[in-house]
Amino acid sequence: MTPVSISQESNRQESIKKELDELLSMAERSTASIDRLIDTRQETYLRSIGYILVTGILVLATGRAIVVGKEFGLGGAAPFVGLLVGLLTPYLVVAVVLQLRKLKRTESDLKLERHIHGRLVSLLDEQSRRMDREPLSLVERVTIDFRMKRLDRTTV
Repeated sequence: MTPVSISQESNRQESIKKELDELLSMAERSTASIDRLIDTRQETYLRSIGYILVTGILVLATGRAIVVGKEFGLGGAAPFVGLLVGLLTPYLVVAVVLQLRKLKRTESDLKLERHIHGRLVSLLDEQSRRMDREPLSLVERVTIDFRMKRLDRTTV
């Protein structure tokens, strides 16, 4: 090999390494985004269930208060309880609707991010195969391997 071709080969190897590193960085950010979206989805889902439970409990408690009030002649408290539930229930219904919209938006974002992640992993696989033909130190090879293994989100 001539000195020029050795230099070109070295530049090509460095270019492949740089591209692989950039792809790994993008895939790691995508993985972090997927993890964050999954956490947001779980929090939103639990919050929605909480609002639904509170609304149900308020409605049941109101019904119970009205029935008990009529049985024991305590009708004076029923309007107050009814007013309280009448004010809180619409708020809780709106909160549930907003949480469900957020959940839908989060699911959409998660689907998109998983698609992007899948494409990045595919590109990484192609780039990794190109790197297999290049001489790498053991440390470089293991570092790349570990970074790629951390990207696996097939079970999430």
